[in-house]
Amino acid sequence: MGIRLCIRPSGVAYLSSFISTYRLKQKNVMNGIPQQLPDGMVVSALPSESHCQELLSEPIPDPDYLTGMVNFSEVTGYPMVQHWKLRSTQYHVKLNQKTLSAVFSHAIHSLDGATLRSDFASVLEEFGNHYIQEAVYGFEETCTIWFPNRSVQRQLWMEYQDISKG
Repeated sequence: MGIRLCIRPSGVAYLSSFISTYRLKQKNVMNGIPQQLPDGMVVSALPSESHCQELLSEPIPDPDYLTGMVNFSEVTGYPMVQHWKLRSTQYHVKLNQKTLSAVFSHAIHSLDGATLRSDFASVLEEFGNHYIQEAVYGFEETCTIWFPNRSVQRQLWMEYQDISKG
């Protein structure tokens, strides 16, 4: 396990863990994943540019403030809102091939046009109506920032950029 410093074009820098190897070891255990992977799972290496992503929305009028439902300030409220999202995708795990158990295959093949609703419901109750085919491991952090107006937002953004340049 190593540490990677991700610096985005906006100047935001943050640390993220990354997997040093994507090869499966014996008994379907992978470096960086604490638990054993079930049989049939494959870990995909992701391109480094997809490891760290930052999304910052444009400042927009806060719809809650405009409808009069929420007042965030004692005096004037905060009519501007901006959303920030930081995402680090570590690795992608997916099924190598879709394998169905013999019991599930038999239950599915026993259903036809004449199947009663109760029989169909019992198959759904026993096996569920969906399964996980793939998973993306990593983290996501979000933040919502409220501003009294655009000029305050611009001023704070300029100060933040000055601080981040160091």
